[in-house]
Amino acid sequence: MIDAAALRQVKRGVRIMNESRAEVVDDDAMLAALEEGRVAKYVTDFPNERLIGAENVICLPHLGACTPESEENCAVMAAQEIWDYLHNGNIKNSVNLPVASLERMGVCRLCVLHRNVPNMINSFLDLISERNINVEHMINKARGGYAYTIIDLGEQIGADITQRILANPAVLRVRVLA
Repeated sequence: MIDAAALRQVKRGVRIMNESRAEVVDDDAMLAALEEGRVAKYVTDFPNERLIGAENVICLPHLGACTPESEENCAVMAAQEIWDYLHNGNIKNSVNLPVASLERMGVCRLCVLHRNVPNMINSFLDLISERNINVEHMINKARGGYAYTIIDLGEQIGADITQRILANPAVLRVRVLA
């Protein structure tokens, strides 16, 4: 579309931005127009070896965010992250919760979403240790006013522990995963 003939018709000193497709602009014609001064600047997100480093060419990375392939990849990624949350309690790429991911160890996993205030983790661990249950692995991550704790335990916990955790006014949600 933008070849030597088209570039001869543009106003001298024009600035051209190509974020459409690499094939839309004839690189040879564009470089010649830049050298003549007919085109003052050329911005493209389809850089190639000839354009990179050329005078008055600004090369940007092409993100391809709206291609069918990228949308399919994003949908697959979202489905995998939802599956990981439902099965493992891991949180990734959340808009308003912290990233918290932990490989599973132990028999039971306790996931607690709570306000980011002091002594929360100790309160969970105190309830677990009262039952002589071993903590195999754990993580706590905060983001702003919220925190998310994942605790892998050596044995199953009962509803009595989860109810006591939920009784804390700073706790928003408790999940137990076997």
